[in-house]
Amino acid sequence: MRFAMPLCLLLSLCWPFSASAAPVRIDYANILAETLETFDGEERFTGEGPRSFAGFTIDAPLSVVRRPDDEFASDCQGGAPCLSAAGISSPRRLDQFPAGTIAVGFQLLTNSPTDEIQIDVVGGSGAAQFTVFDSPLLGFLDREGLISVTLTNRGTLVTIGGASFTMASNYSIDDVVTGVSVVPLPPAIALMVSGLGALFGLRMRRRKPAAV
Repeated sequence: MRFAMPLCLLLSLCWPFSASAAPVRIDYANILAETLETFDGEERFTGEGPRSFAGFTIDAPLSVVRRPDDEFASDCQGGAPCLSAAGISSPRRLDQFPAGTIAVGFQLLTNSPTDEIQIDVVGGSGAAQFTVFDSPLLGFLDREGLISVTLTNRGTLVTIGGASFTMASNYSIDDVVTGVSVVPLPPAIALMVSGLGALFGLRMRRRKPAAV
């Protein structure tokens, strides 16, 4: 048993249980959801200041729940309600997750596939910054606990007649999930199996009697 810990550290067998150096991006589908917010039944305008939903609070200028009968219903890209805000380039901060939350995910709905959306994630292990485009399903993980996720639209750099400037379109989020656990990633599982095999082989060789 004295070999187990060094081998675990060497081969990263402890990945599902160890802390990462900073928050990381994961597949949305790997989050085992404790809460899910689809914005069904939510009132249209939330007003200024923070507003709480299932599993999180948003702090954004004039956050608004878009509905299928809204003038800007196209922001939701599918006929279901979604969460947006009036300030296109202003930061939108998600925080106050349930106790023990290590993973947060959501669908990002952008009106311009070339807009650069900067996402700053802060957790117990540190902070990390990500850049995404288009409308992906996103997931973020910090095994020391997630504190906040902030989205900022950096827009698209446009050059016309030799002059360059930035344009930005609005965006929304939907299907926000939080989780206290995640599905182990297949590479991690494979690594664990190979490590256990190596440990078993090492112990078998040590038990083999020396040749006379």
